[in-house]
Amino acid sequence: MFRFIIQTLIMAALAFTVYLMAEALPRISDEEVDAIKIKRSTRLMGYIEKVDNVLKSFLEKFLRKSKVWLLQLNNFIEKKLSKFKKDPAKTAVLPTEEGKRE
Repeated sequence: MFRFIIQTLIMAALAFTVYLMAEALPRISDEEVDAIKIKRSTRLMGYIEKVDNVLKSFLEKFLRKSKVWLLQLNNFIEKKLSKFKKDPAKTAVLPTEEGKRE
């Protein structure tokens, strides 16, 4: 019961916060936001695109190398597992009691 009350209070506080934010949004004019976006976008977009290209190339190389490593690991494990499989030619047949009677 205590958890339910705490969760209800937290959700009510979150709803109240969202309500206050929704009430404050109309006070901001679009002209102020546009001026800020223009200043930021001209400088930052060049840097963001460069960083994006570097991250993309790094991620592509890393994923390709990790794929090769995983395939090598898979081959290694397959070789080890194949050694554990019983070969019918190598297994010895134990004599049974019936074979001794004859």
